[in-house]
Amino acid sequence: MSAAGPGSDHVESATVGLSGRSRLLATLRRPRRVMAALALVSALAAVATIRIASAGGASPIEHVVVILQENHSFDNVLGPLCISEHRECAAASSGKNEKGETIPLSRASDVVVNVDHSQKAQLAAMHKGQMNGWERVSGCQENQCYTAYEPSQIPSLAALAHQGAISDAFFSRDIVPSWGGHVDFFAQTLDGFVGENPTHKKSAPPAGFGWGCDSNLDSPWIEPSTGKRVLEPSCVPNKNGEGPYRKSPVPYVPTVADRLEEAGHTWGIYGAVNTKEKAQQGPYKWSICPTFAECLYGPQKNDLHEATQFLTDAKAGNLPSFSILTPSSGVTGPTSQHNGTSMIVGDNFIGEEVSAVEKGPDGPSTTIFIYYDDCGCFYDHVKPPKGLGIRSPLVIVSPYAKPGYTDHNVATNSSILAYMESVLHVAPVSEEDATAYNFHESFGNELHASGFAFNPAPVPPASRNLTPPPQDET
Repeated sequence: MSAAGPGSDHVESATVGLSGRSRLLATLRRPRRVMAALALVSALAAVATIRIASAGGASPIEHVVVILQENHSFDNVLGPLCISEHRECAAASSGKNEKGETIPLSRASDVVVNVDHSQKAQLAAMHKGQMNGWERVSGCQENQCYTAYEPSQIPSLAALAHQGAISDAFFSRDIVPSWGGHVDFFAQTLDGFVGENPTHKKSAPPAGFGWGCDSNLDSPWIEPSTGKRVLEPSCVPNKNGEGPYRKSPVPYVPTVADRLEEAGHTWGIYGAVNTKEKAQQGPYKWSICPTFAECLYGPQKNDLHEATQFLTDAKAGNLPSFSILTPSSGVTGPTSQHNGTSMIVGDNFIGEEVSAVEKGPDGPSTTIFIYYDDCGCFYDHVKPPKGLGIRSPLVIVSPYAKPGYTDHNVATNSSILAYMESVLHVAPVSEEDATAYNFHESFGNELHASGFAFNPAPVPPASRNLTPPPQDET
């Protein structure tokens, strides 16, 4: 990763199509480059050996939890907190449009505004790194994207950010909406996919739920030898090429689940995993595992749990080594904080999950990362480094996180895995997490008692039990 900080003048904006990393991996898949691929595997093994050796023995952290939320930018969520606390972060209270006009970031509504956040929309908003193209985004013509949440509107997240560490240089690793972002996190590659959310072809079998192997949907994929963009099932096959609803050239790739199992660690995904329940059918698309045939159709499916099981496991001290919490449907509505849903419902969800961990037996040995998968697409003023997408909020909660610290090192979701791998002694999934910054500056050796007390915030009547986003929404 580049050491360039937010807003550095010499960084460049991202471009359309496959990132350099994806092009490299596509090249390595060509038969005549087998030796190069083997060299890469050897290099990753060497990095893993160095990382594990440098860890210097057992870490006090035995559990890492990731709370994966939906669709917000840094300025939209953490900007006002940074400004109100006079914290050293790259935050803005206003933005610019293409005319050069200054637009104040107005107070956001609790129900998140529905605006386009597709790959096309994100590129339009970034406007070749000028960060002034939001009026080009569908739904933003009246400055709906130029909004921000006051700390009082997200009290749990604000309290956790105040007592823990945050990153003001956490960028999307690819310029993609949710499906691509989740695939990319779990496998550290898009596996040749462009990353756009899957759609249903008329010639395909009837659509199932979600976006993965059981959905019968397709997503654009880049044929590695020709560079041609084609539609392929939105399913990463298992090692035998099985899983997609029709024959697919997409290759098998390992995931972080495989690396954890190889190291003897446990893992789990908690979210909307039961499609027999109507309320879980929409958010099932975010549950990650179904996109990977190895996970959906093999023993790893046993590591999928309903969202409510996380509270039970946290309170009992039964957390796996690595947990991912994906959006589901809570008592008062969807927990995702996605466009069209309630921000405070999601904030209450975050507070309840963190509180359960901190009060449980595993609290002293757990680090929690809270992050958002894409911009939503709401205004952010910082130009991303070359090849990366718009900044997202990231909050670190841990007994060893530096209180009130802001990490300025460029980071992505690869950095979360790099941290987990360093404390749990797990080999990297790919070159991405092998070389990523691992948030080491956000942690110290001193143990800090948590001052977080979860008090559920009242949910406005207009924000209660909103309909979850449709399956095809980003």
